[in-house]
Amino acid sequence: MVIQDLGPGISADEKRRLFRPFHKSSEEAAQSAPGVGLGLALPRRLARDLGGNLRLDHHTASGARFCLRLPLIPSRCSTIFSGTISE
Repeated sequence: MVIQDLGPGISADEKRRLFRPFHKSSEEAAQSAPGVGLGLALPRRLARDLGGNLRLDHHTASGARFCLRLPLIPSRCSTIFSGTISE
């Protein structure tokens, strides 16, 4: 999955800290924007726990583009319950 915006982009300095827990961009901190700085740290951790990754694509001319990759796993729903249901 690719998520892209057309905003001002992310500075080189911010790119190094982008996925750190509790990090807020200097612009957000200066404007006292609400939040605790977990907006990218948590999704990246979840993606990695699931065997994937969330990364910033460094090849954009403007804005920001993030790539989320998750492995395809066959559905196991049919094996969760194998008994019978009676009324």
